[in-house]
Amino acid sequence: MIDTRSLSIKDVAYMLKRDTEWLTARAIERWVREHIRWDFHWYAMGLEACWKERAGDCTDMAMLMQEMLRINGIHSHIVHGYGTWHIPEKEPERVKHDWLLATIHDITGAEREIQYDGVAECQKYELVGDGYW
Repeated sequence: MIDTRSLSIKDVAYMLKRDTEWLTARAIERWVREHIRWDFHWYAMGLEACWKERAGDCTDMAMLMQEMLRINGIHSHIVHGYGTWHIPEKEPERVKHDWLLATIHDITGAEREIQYDGVAECQKYELVGDGYW
């Protein structure tokens, strides 16, 4: 595994480029989930602080994924809405949440809008967006 701490966002984004937009977007989402620690803040830390600290909340992770997708020529926008956290042995909790919608070209060339979420997979969300930034 390559140590990416000394690399720029652009360098890592280029390393994650794959043969298709879909594979590139999935590689970026996976990288963010594996390398950026979720850390709640009342306000977003911002792209540079998220990168430097390798930590951030859902907004920071969405901004980082958006920048890495942009570097690879993939259009996306951040969605502000609500997610439902499903935690074992607790009632589902509805919380404010941010994630990405990306426009991906499939193998036929058709455009598809796909949701990407940097927050760990073990926390499942019912993503219902109520606004775009």
